[in-house]
Amino acid sequence: MKRYKKVLSALLSALLVLSMVLLADPVSAKAADMEVPKSVIFTGGTGYIASFRISGIPKGTQIDASSIKSSDTSVAAFYNIYESVYSTDVTWEGTGYVELYYETKGFGTVKFTYKIGSKKYTTKVTVKKGKGDVSGDYVNPLSKLTISGVNKGKNLASKLKKVNYSENLKLASTQKKAKVTAKAKDGWKITSITVYDFYEDGSHYIDQYSLDDISISFDNLVFEKASGVNHEVQIGCEKDGRSVYLWVDFK
Repeated sequence: MKRYKKVLSALLSALLVLSMVLLADPVSAKAADMEVPKSVIFTGGTGYIASFRISGIPKGTQIDASSIKSSDTSVAAFYNIYESVYSTDVTWEGTGYVELYYETKGFGTVKFTYKIGSKKYTTKVTVKKGKGDVSGDYVNPLSKLTISGVNKGKNLASKLKKVNYSENLKLASTQKKAKVTAKAKDGWKITSITVYDFYEDGSHYIDQYSLDDISISFDNLVFEKASGVNHEVQIGCEKDGRSVYLWVDFK
């Protein structure tokens, strides 16, 4: 009987431990579980906004943006941190991952240092002139880009002159029948236009056109001007087998 009680007690203890594991908060990760890249290589050339991802950031832990430093800003300079919006349980404060964006300015290797919570981390970034569909220094492929309600409907192409990303533009008001119009420079063609609507709770909505044209108008869109709503237009262009993607953010 005593032996039976010991076996039963051991079994109940095991079940209790198992239930505690199963009921544990799945996003309450430890710092040791974070995935911090030791090194990344970007082969797209200079004049691009690129990024690397830091995953598994513990709940309640923040990345200190003011702590982010580049060892050589002539090669790559810190650009921005963008909140992760592809999962409803992910926030900038850290229940998932964040993207650290940097601008490529030259060829070589730099070290990015940054602080997550109270601990410092380092990621080595190498910028190379690679081969393939994104090789070569950045060239703006657009001669025209207009978005309803942004910059009074004026041409935004000049904002993409030096880098492939323009952010924090202002949406004047809610646009119920919005239009995105893009025109490529000679020799280039537009291959896709994607419009993202991001919401504060992490949800998002996507409209996408895949095409093969020099000029395109993407209409009947709705751009809502409201707190916690972000919009992004992504445009893909191609010339002689080389692809370039551009992003414009506004809210």
